[in-house]
Amino acid sequence: SNVPDALTRMEDDQSVVFLFIARIDYDKGIREILKAAKIMTEKNYTFRINFCGNGPAKEWLIEEIVAQNLDASVTYQGVVSGDKKDEMFRSADVILLPSRHEAFPYTILEGFSYSHPVISSPTGAIPDIISPGNDGFLVDSTDYKTLAEKMIFFCDNKNELFKMSKNARLKVLDNYSFKKMEDVFGSLYSRV
Repeated sequence: SNVPDALTRMEDDQSVVFLFIARIDYDKGIREILKAAKIMTEKNYTFRINFCGNGPAKEWLIEEIVAQNLDASVTYQGVVSGDKKDEMFRSADVILLPSRHEAFPYTILEGFSYSHPVISSPTGAIPDIISPGNDGFLVDSTDYKTLAEKMIFFCDNKNELFKMSKNARLKVLDNYSFKKMEDVFGSLYSRV
């Protein structure tokens, strides 16, 4: 199970690790994440953000991390799959996806399956997946100040992070497990 790994990691007095694992594109909120990181750095928070993926804004992201002097806290990990992807999820605490446009992003369910709350934007089906304050937060995709506030919340409230992590894992098991989806689609098929 992924739960003990994630929850045990949080019991250690470590900085919070945020994970962005999606297409590296401006519409996915990468600029806002860097602006939030800048705010947190200026307030002397210790944290880590790992960016994973590929896309048209990859070179901009790499250059901007250095240009804004964020390279002590923010890294670009490249495209990840298999064991490396698993490692990135296991080493994270919170998933970031402040995207402008999404339908039903699988990244959120993956994050939940690893016991990670998610900070995302209220677009597409996301408001139906994330319960604010229970298993993550919803922020407007352009509101980097509120994004920073929610990231800081997790840094300042490890007990809440722990609670929301358990809630995220339970939600994916109760609502999105393979067995649950099989039952839902089986029921739909029977009715048709």
